[in-house]
Amino acid sequence: MPFLFAVDVRLLQCFSQGTRYFLYDGGMPLLELDTNKKITASYLYGADGVVYRRKRPAVAHWHFDEGTGTVAYDVDGQHNGALGDGSVDMTPT
Repeated sequence: MPFLFAVDVRLLQCFSQGTRYFLYDGGMPLLELDTNKKITASYLYGADGVVYRRKRPAVAHWHFDEGTGTVAYDVDGQHNGALGDGSVDMTPT
């Protein structure tokens, strides 16, 4: 059984390396856990939805000022991303 659902939310996902578990608050995911029940990802929400998803152990998040032209994009292929205005790139801390 690759997935187990309850009332339109995924509770677990089975794959060759083990099982991934999902904990929800209402319909919104809060945590993802590995086979050993260790947290592998957590979510932070704002008024309009997910602000960022923290994948353990790394974290990346950005604050944007709408209309300033700042763009986030993935520069290393590891989904860490970078911020830049076209002239200078900054690695997230």
